[in-house]
Amino acid sequence: LDELVTLSVVVSVASVVFVVRRWRELRAEVATRRAAERRARASEQRFATAFEASPQPTLIADLETERVVDANAAFEALSGRARAELVGR
Repeated sequence: LDELVTLSVVVSVASVVFVVRRWRELRAEVATRRAAERRARASEQRFATAFEASPQPTLIADLETERVVDANAAFEALSGRARAELVGR
């Protein structure tokens, strides 16, 4: 009976150790993903700011669908068409 109790305790401790290790791994993974998402958002924001502020008329299109995804203000001025008219065409 003592051996059974000892084995049960060992198994319980091993389970707790496994759970704690896995919890730490998951917490680290989540932190890594969140940091990557923050960097991606910051990069997207920098791109959007540069895209909008650029004096160069710029149009972004999806090559697969051949549809306009976005156009900057300089492109609107050059084409005489509003972004809303261009996007999706």
